[in-house]
This record gives sequence, C-alpha cells and structure tokens, in this order.
Amino acid sequence: MTDFVPLLKQKILEKFADSYCEVSDMTGEGNHIELLLVSSRFENLSRIARQQLVMSEIKELWEQGLHALTMKTWTHQEWKEKSK
Repeated sequence: MTDFVPLLKQKILEKFADSYCEVSDMTGEGNHIELLLVSSRFENLSRIARQQLVMSEIKELWEQGLHALTMKTWTHQEWKEKSK
C-alpha cells in the first residue's frame, strides 16, 4: 500500500509555495490523511472553496489510491490569531 503522507506533503509544498503544512497518517496505513494547511491562497475564500482548491491540486493522489483526507485550512492571519 502506498504511503501518501510524503507524497501529499511534497505536492502541497509544490502547489502552495508560501504555505505551512502538517501531514499526518490517521490510521497507520498511509491512505487516511489529516492535513493542516496555512496559505495566503486562501485569502477571501470560503472554507468549501479552500477545500475545493486543495482537492483540485492533489487530484492525481486520489487516482493513485488516497482514500480519506481531513483538512484544516487557514490563512496566515487566521493561523496567527489561533496561535495566540
């Protein structure tokens, strides 16, 4: 079975150049992933639009067998406020 953690992290860092991301395996099988992504590309986007943007950028990973993805998406300002 493919471990999607490093593949997802690489793809995210390629597509979201100014981002901070954490990628973790939720089940130990490498195909149920949790993603925390902070990016300026999320400015003025709804939560759904942010998730749609991420999904469009990692489409090929679903085709390769990624099974589940949980996302938390934040702008840099939102992340800064949450980190206080």
